[in-house]
Amino acid sequence: MGHDLTKNNIYHTMIINNKKIDIHQYDTFPKTHLNSVYKLLSSELSEPYNIFLLKTILKNYSKIALMSLYNEECVGVVISKITTKCKNNEASTFGYI
Repeated sequence: MGHDLTKNNIYHTMIINNKKIDIHQYDTFPKTHLNSVYKLLSSELSEPYNIFLLKTILKNYSKIALMSLYNEECVGVVISKITTKCKNNEASTFGYI
């Protein structure tokens, strides 16, 4: 495994069809997997993400992103974003996955 992928980053491990899937959570999302995440999202999402938007979200919200790896290949990803806005001196927090 690369230097970004250590056991300290493993959030959970699952066994599916006798395959070990490690789910990682990071303080800083590893740039080494950015292209594979982009490729996965581009093939699965109805609305394509711009790679620069993806980089920005992963940079700013990496602590709430999860990535599943099998044999060091990205096989799943959950990317979240949380935003707080003030309106009429009242804060409201919202986000999306």
